[in-house]
Amino acid sequence: MKIKQVGTPLPEGSALWRYFDFQKFLSFMIEECVFFNRMDKMEDMNEGISINQLQLKFGTEREKLIAKLEKANSNKKELPLERRQRLYFLSCWLIHHRESVAMWNSYSDDSGIALKVDAKKLIDSIVKESKVLNDSEKLLHLYYGNVHYKDFFNKKDRSSFKNEEKILGFHKDTCYEHEHEYRFLIKQDIKAKGEVQFVKLKLNNFKQIPFTLIYHPKMEPWKKDNIRRVIESFAIININCKDSELQLKNW
Repeated sequence: MKIKQVGTPLPEGSALWRYFDFQKFLSFMIEECVFFNRMDKMEDMNEGISINQLQLKFGTEREKLIAKLEKANSNKKELPLERRQRLYFLSCWLIHHRESVAMWNSYSDDSGIALKVDAKKLIDSIVKESKVLNDSEKLLHLYYGNVHYKDFFNKKDRSSFKNEEKILGFHKDTCYEHEHEYRFLIKQDIKAKGEVQFVKLKLNNFKQIPFTLIYHPKMEPWKKDNIRRVIESFAIININCKDSELQLKNW
């Protein structure tokens, strides 16, 4: 598998976050795998959109005309967005130094948890395991880096796509900017037979990666006790449980 970092490396000491409901966290802990969801199963219908497709969908009449001409004169046949989305797989994390109320509200209820991990340790682990990933499903590329946010309804922002990284899948509309997303993207060969629904990447050094588990700020004490007991029952010592730093009202 070919591996490429998109954009500049993260500063030393950066942290990545993932917000889970408890069932997804349990799966992560038991299987010791990073889950990559297929792009067409994501909420955003414009995931992986190209500059040409962006202009055809949101552009002015002049932009649409230019996009059609460029498409007609191009030597490379572009995949329809729906087809591309079935060949891309994503693992999405938050890059930030603190908790996010918006992410708590979007991705978990009061039984949910957040995992915080040193960015370099997780990236190095995923890169290492990707190099030996079984290629029976023709998984060709791993890309990783920050997502860049653009106003899809703004002409200047649309045109700026041309001057940036040519790897698709690392631009989203500004309405998702609160996610501060850092993502890992696996690209499947277009010639692969059959459809892959998802990818699970086994982290063989899972127990050597220090994770901090943060309870939902509204979680009741008995639920916290249950989570601690579950972690102890699996003899996992690399997950340190902590209360949230946020103070939110229970309405």
